[in-house]
Amino acid sequence: MDLVDDCIFAAVDHLVGRSGSLPQDEQAFRELQRRVGADLAGVAATLTKQAGSAMILAARTAGLLDTLTAPKIAASVSDASRQLTALVHPGFVSEAGLVQTQHLARYVSAIEYRLTKLREKPERDLQLMGRIHTIERRYAEVLRLPEAAPARWLLQELRVSLFAQHLGTAEPVSEHRVAAELNRISPPT
Repeated sequence: MDLVDDCIFAAVDHLVGRSGSLPQDEQAFRELQRRVGADLAGVAATLTKQAGSAMILAARTAGLLDTLTAPKIAASVSDASRQLTALVHPGFVSEAGLVQTQHLARYVSAIEYRLTKLREKPERDLQLMGRIHTIERRYAEVLRLPEAAPARWLLQELRVSLFAQHLGTAEPVSEHRVAAELNRISPPT
């Protein structure tokens, strides 16, 4: 799926979802079709602009990743690469949806900032990464549950707050808050 198709798919998904329920008869279907059609171009254009920004930053960040080859920072570089791939890949816009796509460029900027600071304080990066990985292991336990989707984005916000705090977060976030959300979704056994 190319970027434009991905953005159109995400726009339709958002606009249909906004209606609250699927149509039960032909008249309701035609009304939904009319409403979606009226807003589709604008929503798809917004998504395309946001996704394009994230892709440009992702390409620049991927180039930076390629320059970081010292063994001392290999684990951090691998983690950042994995995060980047999880955020920007074929189908990423429809996967993220309208609400989260607006944050993708900030998440990628946080990766880039982290990488620019990596050589200065590699030990600190490893420490922060360890804290993230502890929470991500817990997230992996609930990943398949439908109600776990928001936790994925809380983890991205936590990464921003730890590695690039100056970029700000979309909502208050802390390790405790993310852990509490994961425990709410599925209490630990």
